[in-house]
This record gives sequence, structure tokens and C-alpha cells, in this order.
Amino acid sequence: MLTLVIIGAAVLLAGSGLAVWMRAAPGRALPPVDARVPTVFSLLPGDIVQYTGTDYIVDSTIRYEQDGIGWQEHLLSGGDRDRWLVVEEDDRVVLALVEEVEDPDHVLPPTPIDSKETVTFRGERYKLRESGRASATRTLPGTGTPQTVGVDFIDYEGDDGQILSVEFWPPNDREVSHGRRIPAAALNILPAS
Repeated sequence: MLTLVIIGAAVLLAGSGLAVWMRAAPGRALPPVDARVPTVFSLLPGDIVQYTGTDYIVDSTIRYEQDGIGWQEHLLSGGDRDRWLVVEEDDRVVLALVEEVEDPDHVLPPTPIDSKETVTFRGERYKLRESGRASATRTLPGTGTPQTVGVDFIDYEGDDGQILSVEFWPPNDREVSHGRRIPAAALNILPAS
């Protein structure tokens, strides 16, 4: 107990000494620190995501929610094409980098009720991971107004970390995304300047 009292007194004295020193010599004040340190969960438009030597700028974010579980998709502009950074947190953080692709052979489900247990896309076999309906909130370009709509989805996963997703946006928009899981350590995130 005596040790805690001594440590507490030392911390109090050190803090007081720093405050007196900073008041006495304002030119020596510590520089301000940028309080916002972005993470994959707090990305904002203008933030920079660096991946494999390419700088991507966060353009916008869609936030999904299904039965109390949430995930995000950040639209990244840069490189040779736009991509989406998918951020999920289940038992652990799962990240994926995907891009919208075409389904010219129509091998993927045309409607949410047509989900299949397995599909073959671009010569690779994928197993159904999950499907359902989520509310998706996105900010409308130019207005800053958030819009929430119901979106049906079907997610597939390949054996080697590849993922395939089909989303059905109202009224009749079907979007197919393809990509792969990536390790969090592969990203470097910088705040908007």
C-alpha cells in the first residue's frame, strides 16, 4: 500500500512539474497531436489506404446491419480501378478487397431466392457462406443525405481465400463482386490531409 502511495505522489509531482514548465516556457510547449487515428472501422472520405504499393482514397462508405451484426464496405479510388474494402468483425476482424465484376455466363443466382450451395465462377468452385437481407446505409453523392434501404445478399467463399458476393439493390439492381481476403497488416491507413 505504501508503494502505491509513493508511486502516486511521484506521478502527481511529475505532472505538476510538466505543467509549470510548459506555463513558464510557452515556446517549449509540445506540438498539437492529430487526435484522429483512422482504422478500418473509422475510415472517412479522403482517408488514404495503402495496399501493395498503391494509394487508394476512400470515396464513400456503405454500412450494413443484419440482426444486430454490422459490417462496412469502403469504396476506394486509385490504382487502375476502383475497389471495395470489406470490413467485418465476427470473432475476429476479416478484411477483403473486392471489385465489381460481370457475370456474362449468368452462373450466379439471378434473384435472392435462387441461391445455390455451390457455384463455379471463372473456373473456381465456391461454397455458400451466408445469405440474407440487411439494411444498408449510404450517403447520397452531392447531397450528404444518408439513405437506408434493404439489400438481399448471397456470399460465397473459395478454398483459397477468394470471395464472391451477389447483392440485390432496389428496385432491380444486381451487383456481383469478386476478390480475396487480405491480412490487416497489409494495409497502411493515413488520415485525410
